[in-house]
Amino acid sequence: MAFEYHVIDAPVRHLAAVRFHAAADEMAGRLGDALGTVIDVLVSHDIVPEGPAIACFDATDDGYDVAVGYEVAGPFASEGGIEHVELPGGEVATTVHVGPSESLGETETELEVNIMADGRELELEGPVWEEYLDEKDAATGESLTRLFRPLKPA
Repeated sequence: MAFEYHVIDAPVRHLAAVRFHAAADEMAGRLGDALGTVIDVLVSHDIVPEGPAIACFDATDDGYDVAVGYEVAGPFASEGGIEHVELPGGEVATTVHVGPSESLGETETELEVNIMADGRELELEGPVWEEYLDEKDAATGESLTRLFRPLKPA
């Protein structure tokens, strides 16, 4: 089956998120703790997330600057280690990874290779992000993760 991705015009999105810096091998353990912190603050304020958990990654020389949390209706005052993070709007390429997080890198690489093969350029300034979908793949029962890669204007 051919690799499938879509180009969409993504809206600006507002997240309630925890920020941290981590090496690639440290991230998995920290994402869950950070999401727990965010959901605790949201629940204490009777705020219902507007979608799945989202993690944003901005590569640095020694790892990644990470913001992880949930989409909310709009900007808010920071509290309890939770910050407002704005995901930029604009044209992005998106695909769904089926399987464990250990194999996400393969899907990320395939997405980026296909984008470039189709004559598009990745926007390297700013974050890439992932949505951790609640549902499972109907055929395999495996986890679903939606990947987003910003594109330079065509």
